[in-house]
Amino acid sequence: MRCSAPVVLLVWVACSAAPIPRDLARAESLERAGRRDEAIAAYREAQRACDPERCGEAYRGEAALVEDSGDKATAARLWAAIPERIPWDKETSATGLKNAALLYLTLGDDARAYDLLWRVIAAYPEEAAADDALRHVVADGRRRNPTQLLEALERLYGGLARTNIGDNLLWEEALVLHDDLHDDARALGALDRLVSTYPHSPTLDEALWLAAQLARALGDPAGAVHRLRRLLATREPGNRIGAYISPFLPKSQLTIGLILRDDLHRPADAVPELRQVAHDFPESIYLDDAQFEIAVAYDRMGDGAGVCQALAELAAKYPESKYELAQAPALARTHGCGERR
Repeated sequence: MRCSAPVVLLVWVACSAAPIPRDLARAESLERAGRRDEAIAAYREAQRACDPERCGEAYRGEAALVEDSGDKATAARLWAAIPERIPWDKETSATGLKNAALLYLTLGDDARAYDLLWRVIAAYPEEAAADDALRHVVADGRRRNPTQLLEALERLYGGLARTNIGDNLLWEEALVLHDDLHDDARALGALDRLVSTYPHSPTLDEALWLAAQLARALGDPAGAVHRLRRLLATREPGNRIGAYISPFLPKSQLTIGLILRDDLHRPADAVPELRQVAHDFPESIYLDDAQFEIAVAYDRMGDGAGVCQALAELAAKYPESKYELAQAPALARTHGCGERR
C-alpha cells in the first residue's frame, strides 16, 4: 500500500507500523502467558528466517528469558553471541555485549566482563550501551589504577573523538585527573576541550561549572568568570528546551558576584551581579545568599548605608534565612544599623 499525506489516521498507522511476523508474535504471546520454556523455543524458531529489521527482538527475547530463568552462564553466552549472529543490528549487538559483561561480573569472571565492556565502547560508540559500558569501566578503573585508566581513555578518545561518546570520554578524563590524580591543570584542559568541541553535550553545564571552579583554584578568577558567563549564556532560548532551568545557572550568577568581590576586589561591580540572581532566578534557593553577599559587598566598599539597606531587605524578604541567626545581626551591629526587627 502506498501512503500519502492526506490519508486518514488508521491508514497512516497501517503504513507506518509493519505487522509483527507470525513466529515472533507467537513467541511474545507465550512469554506474556508465562510459558517461558515454550517462549524460548519459539524465539529460537523465530530466529531461523527472521526479517533483518526484527531479528534483534528474537535474539533479545531468547537471551532475556534464559537470564530470567537463572541460568546466567548460558544467558551470558547468548548475549555475547548476538554481534556474530546479527552484525547489522548495532543497537542489539551493543546491548548484547553489555548485558553479557554484566552477567560475567556476577559470575566472577571480571576479565571477560571488562574485555566485553571495552569492546562495546570501541566497536559501538554511537549506541547508548557504550555510555553504560563506559560508566562501568571507569568505576572499576578508578578503584584499581586511575593512571592506567586515564591512558586507556586518552587512547580511545584519539579514535572516537567524532563519535557520540567523545564528550563522555573527555568528561571522564577530567574527573580522573581532578578527583583521582589531582592534576587540575590537565583536568581544566580536558574540560575546555569538551566545551569547545561539543557545545551541545549533555555534560556542558557540569563541564563549565567544574572548569570555572578549577580556573579559580588555579589562580585565574577572570577565566573562571568567563566560563561562568558561558554557562549562563546556555540559558538562551536556542540552547534550552521549554522552561528548564539548570541548577548551575543561579549558582553561577551568584559565584560571578563573589569572584568579582573577593578575588578581583571589585565589590561595586559585584553588587549588580548579585542582584541579578533574584531578577533572573526568582525561584532559586540562593536568593537569601545573594542578598546577604550584597551587604558584604557594601561592607567592603565602606558604605554603611548600603549595608544597612541590604540587611533590611534580607530581613524583610527572607526572615527565615540562616544569615538572620548570627551573621546578619553581627554585620548590622558593626555598621550601627540599629534594631532591625
